[in-house]
Amino acid sequence: MKRVDTSRSLAHVLVCTNQRTDSDLPSCADSQGFEVYDYFRDWLDERGLLTRVWLTQTHCMGWCHSDGATVAIYPDDIWYRAVTPGDCQEIIERHLRRFDGGDDGDSGSQPPTG
Repeated sequence: MKRVDTSRSLAHVLVCTNQRTDSDLPSCADSQGFEVYDYFRDWLDERGLLTRVWLTQTHCMGWCHSDGATVAIYPDDIWYRAVTPGDCQEIIERHLRRFDGGDDGDSGSQPPTG
């Protein structure tokens, strides 16, 4: 086993795209989870940040909602539920915009601590 060097990662965005097939509970895939993921991916890709801000599709994160997907942002340690594509820009402004500034995707800002 080898440890992963995360020193160049500015943030990690996790988006639930879980698809339930055997339950009456809502699933993020049916609640625009893929659209939310695509919104973040497009925004990060347009700015050359995909190698510095990690974006991951996940299975169930435990906060299923019929009105949108679950999204977690680290290192901010913030979770959102019922996220739709219409919410993504606000999440970007709160958590990711600070990284949109340099040629290498690093505006000089460091992720918040504590």
